[in-house]
Amino acid sequence: MPKTVAEMANARDPLANWWHRLWSSSPPGETSGPDLQQMVNSLGVSRRASLRVKFPVRQDAEFWPRISFNNCPLKIYDLSTGGACLLDPESHLGESVGHSVQIHLAWPGEPPEKVEARLVACGHIQRNIQFANLSMASQLRIHELTRPALWGQRLRRSSAESAQSWLEMWLGVTGESVVFLSYGEVQINFEKVQIRVPISGPPVYEQHPKALKGRALLGEDRLKVALMLSNVDQPSVRLSQLLEVFL
Repeated sequence: MPKTVAEMANARDPLANWWHRLWSSSPPGETSGPDLQQMVNSLGVSRRASLRVKFPVRQDAEFWPRISFNNCPLKIYDLSTGGACLLDPESHLGESVGHSVQIHLAWPGEPPEKVEARLVACGHIQRNIQFANLSMASQLRIHELTRPALWGQRLRRSSAESAQSWLEMWLGVTGESVVFLSYGEVQINFEKVQIRVPISGPPVYEQHPKALKGRALLGEDRLKVALMLSNVDQPSVRLSQLLEVFL
């Protein structure tokens, strides 16, 4: 027979019992709650997959963040607040897993930040590094990049029949959309922004809280659209070609 109120509640509710054990279990001598990664894994959610921001191959526009090592620029394959996967075909970072390196992370219009990192994995041309002392400002900047990446991860191609007004449509669960219209233009929507991509000419705002209709896109919105399109799972040929417009 349960003796305490908590035990009686847990005995009546198996889910509450599981949740109570998850939060109360800790190694001997420790009284803190469960590790976040442990909780995420126990719920069947991949923390890394939800936070990694995949970058396109082309990153030469000025609005992209930059990472360099010993004055050698390295392309970013993906980026998170915890680290990055870098393309390093010349092996500037070496191949000694576990050794520390100092990289420079630069944001548009700002001086580069020195970041201590550790090489945690090596592939053919890929090097995975883990940040040791990334500033809070850079963590916040990277966190902002995860939003458009998640828009792209959530986009799904519509299987509905076209009413002769569009050729291809991609929809997200929170209102994001990419629509290829039958006459050749493309409409892109996210948050309170609507972008029109004409048949010829650069993308322009159709609707924006702070920009006039018809104005060319700001760098920050070009970055958002590029990241959204770069993180779509199994993009179509049209979607891949559209990405080139924003790079």
